[in-house]
Amino acid sequence: MVSRDRSRVGHFRSAAGEQAYLAAYRDVMNLLPTPRSTLDLETSFGHVRLYEFGAASADRAAMPVVLLPGRTSGVPMWASNLPGLAAARITYALDALGDAGLSVQIQPIDDATDQADCWTRCYDRFIPASPESRLRGVGSGRRRRLPGCPG
Repeated sequence: MVSRDRSRVGHFRSAAGEQAYLAAYRDVMNLLPTPRSTLDLETSFGHVRLYEFGAASADRAAMPVVLLPGRTSGVPMWASNLPGLAAARITYALDALGDAGLSVQIQPIDDATDQADCWTRCYDRFIPASPESRLRGVGSGRRRRLPGCPG
């Protein structure tokens, strides 16, 4: 378990609530295509859970897609979109820090500037590790253009 100041970061209010959430998250993830890989990207705000999806038949030449969740949602929110996207191209999806999902926040995110900094740090960690030199971002409820993501 990660040590964190629970008064200012996202956390579960009880162990029972955490277990119920994890079971529900696991159930929904079982409805999605199986991830090719799962990474925890370390940032100063905590670690961000990132999944890579893509069928063996996925077009490696097609521009990869990064799915960004809306507020109070995580990777499972993309259940209706992921099968088609992952069949056609490499698709990345992540859980936001301090929100629903399996990312773990350890430092406060106090405002929109911190949130943008958090996303930037995450992408700074992810993009250099990615064999793709370009990505297409698709988001729900986030309004910041991310480094390395056109348009």
